[in-house]
Amino acid sequence: MAVVDGYRLRVKTLEDLSRVVSSFRAESLRIFGRHYGRFVAAEVAKTIDLYTLGKTEKKAGSPLAAANEVCRASFRQQPKAEFDCEIEIYFVEGVILARVLKAHDDYRRAWVARPEVIKWSWSSGARPKNISEKSWKTRELCWRSALSGPPGVATGLRFKLVEGHPPAMTWSGIRRYLPGLEQRIQLVLPFVDGGGSQNPEDLSATKRRVALALPREITREMVLSYPALASTRSAELRKSEPSPARSTIDHADVVQSSDGRVFVAVPYVGLDVESRVFLQVADNHIAITQNATQYGFVADVPRAAVDLLRECKSVTIVEVEFRNGRRLLRAKHVSIVQDISLTENVSRSLGRWRAKGVAQSRKDGEIREWERE
Repeated sequence: MAVVDGYRLRVKTLEDLSRVVSSFRAESLRIFGRHYGRFVAAEVAKTIDLYTLGKTEKKAGSPLAAANEVCRASFRQQPKAEFDCEIEIYFVEGVILARVLKAHDDYRRAWVARPEVIKWSWSSGARPKNISEKSWKTRELCWRSALSGPPGVATGLRFKLVEGHPPAMTWSGIRRYLPGLEQRIQLVLPFVDGGGSQNPEDLSATKRRVALALPREITREMVLSYPALASTRSAELRKSEPSPARSTIDHADVVQSSDGRVFVAVPYVGLDVESRVFLQVADNHIAITQNATQYGFVADVPRAAVDLLRECKSVTIVEVEFRNGRRLLRAKHVSIVQDISLTENVSRSLGRWRAKGVAQSRKDGEIREWERE
């Protein structure tokens, strides 16, 4: 027995001890409800999304009932650390001691926060300076008696949070813990073709395809009934593929966020994520180029948007696809901004000079005067 990480309970009677344990159990069950609710909610979302993608068949009952069964089976095989909590209590020579055998940090914090629980550890090493030698010796004798005494009450009474099977969760118990779309994509990715690809570009395309097929959020009807789920997502949507990219960019929306960042939303054209993108800004139009290829030319850009872009060294270009009545994000690129207005004006002036010639840009009489001089 080198180190004992334990506590002393500031109670005088068994009635006081029962009240402390009952209060801690109530608080622990609330913590358990949060952890187990997240566990079941993730399984519900995965069940619904795999069914939406056509990877599983409809099971008897509802997605919630199926998820409850899977989570209960998992709990029976190996309870997760965040679910269980065990505390052993010892009665030794008028002192009531306790040790936390296993518990998640949330349970441990709730236990230590109770006013009746006092930290009362002991070790065979050096005595802390803030504890007297007599008190340190008392701790040693009490813990030795508690942990190595004869069978009986002195061996301890064990508090165990969950006995047997965990409860079946309801809609109200999981609705606040349902994962968002990004987390749901990660949950189903191992079951989707291409989900295990090591190529970042292929993996990103797979994620976009999955995002288009999944519902934006999990509703109560989806959780409680498979038919409601089937009616909201048709069989065609399960097999849907991203629409092909457009050939050119013919319009753009310039938006500035609250933190000052500038975004340019353009139609999806399939810009390469590995190559640089250049946004060229002129007096009343912008052009987007990559790898010496111009992907778009947007004319009649508002003056305020042009001035805003000229102040930026780089902006975020967002490729957006309009699908099923929604604007869906397909890709984001950091683009370098180039102000080409001066170059364009000079080129335009030189072009007019070459096209019209000197004789046509000046009056004939003025030219003759120059010739006479």
